[in-house]
Amino acid sequence: MLAEVGRPGLGRQLVRNRAALMVLPSGVTKGTGLIEVLGELGPSHHRALAVAVANGVDRLRQRAR
Repeated sequence: MLAEVGRPGLGRQLVRNRAALMVLPSGVTKGTGLIEVLGELGPSHHRALAVAVANGVDRLRQRAR
């Protein structure tokens, strides 16, 4: 995978997400990706609902209760 990500012209970045490794287009984060998708679907990002998943960060899960 590392060889493919490093291939010239691919424009990808490796981002650690706790124990996982994500491959994202350069300059894209989960947040900017979400805003882009919401723009395509129509609803405002101000009306989006976030969900704290079971394996999420403790502080976030506690806040979501």
